[in-house]
Amino acid sequence: MTMISLQLEQLITTLKDENLKLTLPFGVGMHHAGLQQHERSIVERLFVQKKIQVMVATATLAWGINMPAHLVVVKGTEYYDGKTHKYIDFPVTDVLQMIGRAGRPQFDDSAVAVIYVQDIKKNFYKRFLYEPFPVESSLLMALPNHVNAEIYAGTIASEQHVMEYIANTYLYRRLFANPSYYGIVDTTPEALTQFLVEVVDNCIEELVLSNCIIINEDEQSLISAPLGAIASVYYLNHKTVRFFASCLTPTATVEELIKVLADCPEYDEIPVRHNEDQINGHLQQIMPLKLPVDAALDSSHTKAFLLLEAHLSHIKLMTDYITDQRSMLDQCFRILNAMLDISILHKWLSTALSVIILMQMIAQAVWHTDHPLLVVPHFSEEIIERIGTDLTIPILKNHFGLDKANIEQARKKAIKKLLDMTVIDEFQATEAVDTLLKWPILQPRKCVLCDTNQVFEIDYLQDERWPKYITAESDMLYRMLFTVELIGPYKFETNAFCPRFHKEKTAGWIVIIGEKDTGELLCCKKLSITGSKQLSIPFRMPKRLGRHIFTTFIMSDSYIGIDQEYNLHCDIVEKKVSDNSIL
Repeated sequence: MTMISLQLEQLITTLKDENLKLTLPFGVGMHHAGLQQHERSIVERLFVQKKIQVMVATATLAWGINMPAHLVVVKGTEYYDGKTHKYIDFPVTDVLQMIGRAGRPQFDDSAVAVIYVQDIKKNFYKRFLYEPFPVESSLLMALPNHVNAEIYAGTIASEQHVMEYIANTYLYRRLFANPSYYGIVDTTPEALTQFLVEVVDNCIEELVLSNCIIINEDEQSLISAPLGAIASVYYLNHKTVRFFASCLTPTATVEELIKVLADCPEYDEIPVRHNEDQINGHLQQIMPLKLPVDAALDSSHTKAFLLLEAHLSHIKLMTDYITDQRSMLDQCFRILNAMLDISILHKWLSTALSVIILMQMIAQAVWHTDHPLLVVPHFSEEIIERIGTDLTIPILKNHFGLDKANIEQARKKAIKKLLDMTVIDEFQATEAVDTLLKWPILQPRKCVLCDTNQVFEIDYLQDERWPKYITAESDMLYRMLFTVELIGPYKFETNAFCPRFHKEKTAGWIVIIGEKDTGELLCCKKLSITGSKQLSIPFRMPKRLGRHIFTTFIMSDSYIGIDQEYNLHCDIVEKKVSDNSIL
């Protein structure tokens, strides 16, 4: 340690990690994803400035940060893989990257790298370090996903195109140069060609099983199917959309969707380390949703389920679990968007609404059964009882006058009101009011329903006891036109306010038109709104005659408690005119 005591004490007061507080006075720093950003920055700065002499870090440090050292010690070349339940070797590229951190050109003429390995692997690593080592292709394992994306993009349209695609890859070169690596015994040109034919056939078969592509038997052409498009757009494994197609149901609840999300193939690789099955068992006991009795506690999907519950329940986790939780949450929104698209594809209204609610829950780290005001900092159940349990965020903002033009004056009055009504201090009241200001309120304006011949003005605030029915023709394409406006000082903000989510997220809005009585989803549109926006939502009237109540849902994918729904009463009669494509 080369720091004076006063500097050290000042630094330690800014740290939250207890282990780091303990090791820094001895000149030993730690660096891992479980630390907060400012803690990692402090450790990096101290090591670069040579104020600490030893850095203990995870393997990812070698890739993410440029902090060379005179001596690098790689303590083991294996890690525990929860999927296979055994220790497996680090990729050789990772080991090379780790030892590549040895050497500081501005300070040293030489450097030392030490690798601790089992004795039986010593010769392998000696050869690996001192002799040229070929780089092999890993394309075979991911080939169906690549081909699916190319078919969706239109660059591959037949099996012959797949063969040509492979012929232009690194895999093709290495296949003929080192066939034994790919499990090929017969190395004759004919056998290698036959191997490639089988690879293409298996690839196409996998995509057909996943309903990602359609084979046109007459022309032998490959056509992208809706599930294939969804997998490509959201960068998902084709097995994931196959899994969703088999597991999603027309009336899936939020709780069921949490289990489906955790069980999807995208989370196959979440690490389950040695003895973490015991930690998972302990977590399971304190979580609100329980796993099946026969659930494997050493499964990656069990861990994903528990990590998601912990996020929603604000359960404090150990460092490794925090890292895994962030990795899991990083992927969840694109997976949930794929779930939503599949629900839309099947016209499942209830499931689509549940998926959107789950998005809101994850963004704000709350359960949908929690009181909506619990997303406000420092608001507890006791404080909400004092304020009013029947209040929502829009109503509370209106009650405090935070939706008025003079924001600063309303803000001061709201803080004073909150101090009078509750036991929180001024700092907490200020933070709570500032959060309410950041919460968007969406206000719909004039709304009309039109076809090619006529326009109907819709009163979305009409009394539901005496609704006015609009006469519409069956199986006709109509268009709903209306304007929505965000209210508040942050109405032009594109990023969502998600203080409990670990990274920035773009705020999105979803408009759905559906019929609650039948559970049918008629149309869905995803969009972003800043300020005000004119919306045009096309949808086709059902063929069933008689009176129908269609509901327009305006929902956020990030904010909970501000969703709106408006009813459209229609009396559907026989179609009298031909459909018009102008709409």
